[in-house]
Amino acid sequence: MKFFCFCDHLGLSDAQTVLPPGNQGEFNGFCVVDEADSVLIDEARTPLIISKQVPAPANKYKVANQLAEALVNKVHYEVDLKNKNVVLNDKAYRDCEDALGIDSLFEIGADGSAWAPYIQNAIKAKELFTKDMEYSVIISDDDKNEKIGVGIIDSFTGRVLDGRRWADGLHQSIEAKEQIPVSMQSKVIAKVTYQALFRQFTRLSGMTGTAVSDANELEKIYGLKVTPVPTELPIARRDYPDVAFKTRIAADMALVKEVLNVGGGQSDGRPCLIGTTSVNQSVRIVQLLAENNVTAALLNANPKKAAREVENIAQAGRAGVVTVATKMAGRGTNILLVGCPSTMSRLKTRCLSWMG
Repeated sequence: MKFFCFCDHLGLSDAQTVLPPGNQGEFNGFCVVDEADSVLIDEARTPLIISKQVPAPANKYKVANQLAEALVNKVHYEVDLKNKNVVLNDKAYRDCEDALGIDSLFEIGADGSAWAPYIQNAIKAKELFTKDMEYSVIISDDDKNEKIGVGIIDSFTGRVLDGRRWADGLHQSIEAKEQIPVSMQSKVIAKVTYQALFRQFTRLSGMTGTAVSDANELEKIYGLKVTPVPTELPIARRDYPDVAFKTRIAADMALVKEVLNVGGGQSDGRPCLIGTTSVNQSVRIVQLLAENNVTAALLNANPKKAAREVENIAQAGRAGVVTVATKMAGRGTNILLVGCPSTMSRLKTRCLSWMG
């Protein structure tokens, strides 16, 4: 339904649209959104886009990357982390123009484009996008293990978004940064915001476990009121005060100590599910646990292991099992205490088939 809604912008006649003008742009249906606060509020900052592929000037991206490496933060530009932007100063423009032998970075060249956006994106790729946090380098499946592309890591699930690419040349700038062959460039031909999309449903609702904190936004933007549903049984969870640490190392060591204290890794210990904010942090936690003789299952944004994620997370409730996951949302399976019997049977059967 998301696809059809803003594909109407591509129709050449009313007959080619899903929502003809007489329908007043509304879906006459009922929409129930799972994880409503995440979809309608958090993820709604990025619009839905349809794009087409056009040739990219690979040489310009490579040269811009070399210039970006030579430019220095606080000397040639300022980094705006909040708005994910970089602002070049006059010195940066002069030095780049001298290096390229041109009069102005904004002068349109023979290829129909100026140098300024390429250099801007190259600096963004250098300062604002970190490998294994915002993106992952995709490696070929053959024995050569060559870099073949860049995959965007979903900030909410920690998984690589298949088929998704950054627009306006940013994706190609990151490929040049990682010394990957520059791919075709995306050109936006239609887009719609989440707010415009979901407001077209005549009946909109959703469910989530954390909607109360976003009640004002949901009512103001979508006209939806939040109604808490009480639990069937009293809440048995015990919430302890937050603990803050001065350094990341101290926090990680305290985490490992807590896992050891509750018997993580032991056959009769408590199951432990640890969520991290980046792939690097996940790997570091697993290494620290291994140094303390605790074997942990690792779930991160590696596309090659995506098919096994459900099997691993389904067993996270078994006694003593320690699971480390990059982000926690969107795994799409239930975590049962003592584990999932059907998944365990499937794993045992697969193991026996390999042995036999």
